[in-house]
Amino acid sequence: MRQTWWARALGAVSFGPRHLARHTRRLLGFCAVTLGLIFWSGCSNVSNTARMVEASFGGVSVTLTPSITGSAPVGTTVVWTASAQDSGDANATFTYQFSVGRSGQPLQVRRDFYQFNTFSWTPSYSEGTYDVKVVARSSSGATAEATEPLSVTSRVTGSSPAVSQTSHPLVALYSLPPCPAGQAARVRFKQPSDTFWQATSFKGCNGTTSLNFYVAGMRATTTYLLQHDVYNGPFDSVGPVLSFTTGAVPSDSGVPAYSVKKASAVPNNTAEPVLLSIGAAPYATDASGQLIWYLPPTDLPIRSFTRPVKGGTFLVTVGDSGNAYGAQLLREYDLAGNLVRETNFAAISQQLTARGADPITSIHHEALRLPDGSTAIIASVEKVEDQGAGRVDVLGDMAVVLDSNLQVKFSWNEFDHLDIGRPAILGETCTSTNPGCAPVTNPNYSVANDWTHSNSLWLAPDGNLIISIRHQDCVIKFRYQNGNGDGTILWRLGKDGDFEISAPPSNPYPWFSHQHDVEYASNGLLTLFDNGNTRIRMIGGHSRGQGLRLDETNKTATLEVNLDLRDYSSAVGSAQLLSNGNYFFDLGFLTPQSKLREFSPSNRLEAEFDQPGFVYRAFRMRSLYFGE
Repeated sequence: MRQTWWARALGAVSFGPRHLARHTRRLLGFCAVTLGLIFWSGCSNVSNTARMVEASFGGVSVTLTPSITGSAPVGTTVVWTASAQDSGDANATFTYQFSVGRSGQPLQVRRDFYQFNTFSWTPSYSEGTYDVKVVARSSSGATAEATEPLSVTSRVTGSSPAVSQTSHPLVALYSLPPCPAGQAARVRFKQPSDTFWQATSFKGCNGTTSLNFYVAGMRATTTYLLQHDVYNGPFDSVGPVLSFTTGAVPSDSGVPAYSVKKASAVPNNTAEPVLLSIGAAPYATDASGQLIWYLPPTDLPIRSFTRPVKGGTFLVTVGDSGNAYGAQLLREYDLAGNLVRETNFAAISQQLTARGADPITSIHHEALRLPDGSTAIIASVEKVEDQGAGRVDVLGDMAVVLDSNLQVKFSWNEFDHLDIGRPAILGETCTSTNPGCAPVTNPNYSVANDWTHSNSLWLAPDGNLIISIRHQDCVIKFRYQNGNGDGTILWRLGKDGDFEISAPPSNPYPWFSHQHDVEYASNGLLTLFDNGNTRIRMIGGHSRGQGLRLDETNKTATLEVNLDLRDYSSAVGSAQLLSNGNYFFDLGFLTPQSKLREFSPSNRLEAEFDQPGFVYRAFRMRSLYFGE
């Protein structure tokens, strides 16, 4: 198996009883000198190994202290602070893992091993007694853990629902009294003058605890009516009407000075009236262009706000150093801006290497929630390889799927499946300061070949994954089979791939190039944003929106949609089929303003929305609860 330069340096380590101490010291010394303890203090990540190291090097102790003791109402943020010591090493550094769950039930990892010794947790579903656990891992390899309980109390008094302010001025917390087990509830909301209600996601009743909902999608400084429904088959029990007035948007919200150039008109705006724009400061507007939500400023810079998740959360990558796409952390936020859970490239790397796979150097471009609750991401892999002109530093990518507990369940490494002798189509390279690249981490090289620059993942209807590989001008489908696949490539789609393309003779270059956001639409087409870098360099033109119908048996691709988007966006972008049959595109890399445009299938411009600066992806949605 080919290995990265630093994986070879680590070598094959056996943690047998006679050699444990020697190899542990070698690992820790290499990690500290070469990569810095800030990321790699947890090189020994197997629990029985940690216990053996503790016996050899001394004990670790850790305490866990909440900012609120005893009890807190649902929706209250509690900050948990861990303090650790290693009696065998006064200079030890630590990484911390935080887990949460109801008392007596399995805990779920909410922040995996990293340098942060604090964890902000906001219980927002229902009341009960919860346990919060921290595991502290010393740079010596020893570990210790501490668990503390917290009583989360209901906001409901008696049988009446309650509505409360949150820390987000545009988001309310609606608390519903216990509803009969087996039934489902939701909350509707509207302005008093509106005809139609908007609604949250459904949640299941358990008969014993309250249900709590973040209500989002409301304009600033506006009064709304809120009312819940409890469904039992065809029967609906309706709650009382409550009133809630949203607050003002603070001046430091970061929402850009967007403008509506051409509003989407009735009936085009009825099915997906919410526009979610995800650049450096994610925000959403309603059909008339009024702000209805934004993600409050985070403690670390957002690298990529990747996708919304059904039910009202959002996946983002953030960084604590490095460039725009070289993110260290993967996070999930809720509608109120609370951190739901988090992992990082170092914790994922430790899990990968324990499985015999290559480590990763960053997380970038994609995080996608799969139907089974897993999360698929794209991560960078760096190796020294020969691409035809001698050995060079090469950046490739790995698709990684994490289970619902943030642990690796599947990985697919481009270095194992693609031809390393085929360099990037346009010869792209990266430096450590290039904002469009994964980080260059090999200290022996200042420049790396940006070989693949993959940018999207999607689950195909047959349970396999497709990956968009921008710098190879291709899309690949590989055998995932919902986590049970062996990664075999099933087909390659693109100019030099496995398919013949069927397109009008008047189209001199039908194939996409340097594409983004490849996914299956509800009409069966494979849709994508064709940036067109290779084509435009050859014959000129604009970026395009495309939809291809694939015959996977006969390997033919019929180009059924090929829309001229009227500008050239050399990077980023997204494509979406709307329920009205139109297509919505993000031309997110224009100067001075990105363009978000809706087109009819006949290429008529139906709507246009401008935003200054960079827009990574944009989505038209029924509501902020995505898919509801």
